[in-house]
Amino acid sequence: MRYSSARGWLPGGRGVLALGVTLALVTACGGEEDSAADDVPPSGADVGQDAAADVQVEADVVKKPDIPAKPIVYTCAKRAKCYRGFCDEVLIPAGEFIMGSESAPNPTSHFPSGDARPPHKVQLDAYCIDKYEVTLERYEDCVDAGVCSPAGLMFKEDGIKTTVNHYPDSCYKDMEQCKHRAVNGKNYFQARDYCEWVGSRLCSEAEWERAAHGPGVEPRLHPWGNAPPTKERVNVKPIGTGYIERVDSYPTGVSPEGLYNLAGNVYEWTSDAYAPYDPPADGSALENPTNLPKSNDVQMIGRGSCFFTAPTHTVTDRSLFWKTFDWG
Repeated sequence: MRYSSARGWLPGGRGVLALGVTLALVTACGGEEDSAADDVPPSGADVGQDAAADVQVEADVVKKPDIPAKPIVYTCAKRAKCYRGFCDEVLIPAGEFIMGSESAPNPTSHFPSGDARPPHKVQLDAYCIDKYEVTLERYEDCVDAGVCSPAGLMFKEDGIKTTVNHYPDSCYKDMEQCKHRAVNGKNYFQARDYCEWVGSRLCSEAEWERAAHGPGVEPRLHPWGNAPPTKERVNVKPIGTGYIERVDSYPTGVSPEGLYNLAGNVYEWTSDAYAPYDPPADGSALENPTNLPKSNDVQMIGRGSCFFTAPTHTVTDRSLFWKTFDWG
């Protein structure tokens, strides 16, 4: 999972955090207001003297250099409950990008696919997002705090409370050596609860895609670009390891802004329920679009892919999962 500021897990994840704002002081220069007495011109020779003085004052004002307004600087807020390794965040600046693609859903996809058509403009505010997927160690902190549920499909071993699956066999003998792998086997509710506990939220679908796409409006198949997947770039079928890997694996497959494993390893929950795209007819940009679920009987959007799928367009593919889905 990953969130915004966290990425959220499908059963792994990533998320999104709120932005802190550092405001530099802006200095404005202005003249004093004239009094009513100043509107009455003096008589005689005094007029020329005062007028010359006024000109000199105006000349002084003209000579004063402009003091440029200092820009607003956005920063990612600190999270007291995320103090382990791999808590780094990346600031995604406000801007416009092209969301979606011209490609039809993949009929051979392992999981149901939503339609990513048509491409359309999206304008997003700035936000922060986790640089890495959430680790087993980080999720275990939330379990220890009595907030997060450790439940999940498959293996349950001594030494940790959190259930995970598709780790190498050696991990189940010594889970400590695998604490920096991506946590998985967690449903939508567990991902949401973790993000809220750490002071974040799940990414919207648009925020996730912008993070994977990078800045600009040129189409992009994968976070690293348009080159095909390789075993050095991403953990997917048939070139991957067949297991969930560490969250800092595959450095050559990072996004333009340095986010790891957006294309593989584990699927990532978003906060949005599935709906076909419906962009404005006039071609204008949607601003901060979301489609929050109105009930539990809806399919949610999962993004990226995982170690046992063979994706074709990892930036734009839309996979569909019920909220209780808890493996992968």
